[in-house]
Amino acid sequence: MGCGLGTEAGYLAGLGFRTVGVDLSRDATVGARASHPDAAFLQGDVLRLPFRAASFDAAIDRGCFHYVPTEST
Repeated sequence: MGCGLGTEAGYLAGLGFRTVGVDLSRDATVGARASHPDAAFLQGDVLRLPFRAASFDAAIDRGCFHYVPTEST
């Protein structure tokens, strides 16, 4: 979440993990897709993800949630 240019998602995808990076910035996700074709990236709001509950085994935040208003968490 808050994947930026996808460095971590791309690294994990290179190790064989299925990864999905999410960022609010369209430019970031376009750049991430270009740099890391083995990972999936989507532009969107981490508070409104288009996935069912329990779709993932893990989530990684590298500097995103401190921007989320407290009443949203």
